[in-house]
Amino acid sequence: MNDLSLIDILNNAILLLAMSILYTFIPFDKSKKSGYFQLLVGSMLSLVMVGIMFTTITLNSDLGVVIDTRTILISISTFFFGLIPGLMVMGTSAIIRIFIGGQGVVTGILTAGAAFVIGYLFRYFFYAKCKDKKIRRIFLLYGLGLVTHVVMILLFLTLPASIRLDIIRESAWVVLLVFPFIGTVYGWLIFRRHDTLKRQMQDLDYHKRFKRAIEEAPIPIMIHEDNGNIVLVSRSLLKKTGYSKPEIGTLDKWIENVYPNQDFETVKESIVSIFDMDEPSHEGEFRVTTKNKRTLVWDFYSSNIGSFSEDKKAVLSIANDVTRRKELEKEKPLKN
Repeated sequence: MNDLSLIDILNNAILLLAMSILYTFIPFDKSKKSGYFQLLVGSMLSLVMVGIMFTTITLNSDLGVVIDTRTILISISTFFFGLIPGLMVMGTSAIIRIFIGGQGVVTGILTAGAAFVIGYLFRYFFYAKCKDKKIRRIFLLYGLGLVTHVVMILLFLTLPASIRLDIIRESAWVVLLVFPFIGTVYGWLIFRRHDTLKRQMQDLDYHKRFKRAIEEAPIPIMIHEDNGNIVLVSRSLLKKTGYSKPEIGTLDKWIENVYPNQDFETVKESIVSIFDMDEPSHEGEFRVTTKNKRTLVWDFYSSNIGSFSEDKKAVLSIANDVTRRKELEKEKPLKN
């Protein structure tokens, strides 16, 4: 293989890797079993296949023998996305190969079919076992690439007898050494996407569960940020005060409504000062005025919980309603 052909192979591989950016636009949050998802992925992969196969490298112009990274795309795509996307990208490969023409058409279609079958078998037997094991899946991807391209070399024996050995000798080192490596990198990029999305889903699930725990807590709880927004309150707090979330949606509204008889700036300064504290703080007792003008006595404990959303500082405050205890304390001297 001459230097120009080697450069073309590398360009073809770079095109394959660069086109992996298309995976960014695939809605992985949808079910991978849905028909919409399968067709969407298959269509996007088919577009990638078009780009790859129109940058093929001609090994024998007289007989129409070409080489490219289509086997990598087919095997990796089938391995990750399953039957329908794999069939779509393989079918696209076959149609384009027929369009290119030459006596290498049959070999080209056979190698595409073999890449699909091998990719599907690796998916069926190994994908679930290795997808979350970072070291093992690298070896799996390399094994997938190696098996696919050993079979590809064997299928070169279907080429005309007069050129088959020359073609194998000319391309074997690229097919058996370079292509499995490219496939491993390509698959690793997709696994990285998988890892990122998995972490995002875990974080989202954590936030949902945390939010639900706060909202359903049987005691008054509030989380407010340093921009003045109150982001979470428990239903207990809303029930006891009689206010809706929008009515106390900011720190200013909270102070104005529940501390109407206290100096606004003094109360706000006391609350805001918690953002600079590293240790949990016992703020003491506050007289909270409900919407129906009843006065409650709440014992507040607050803690700076760091960043809650968009890198804003947040404070979590828990209130212990001691109104009844205070009322009983006042009644004791009267009984004596």
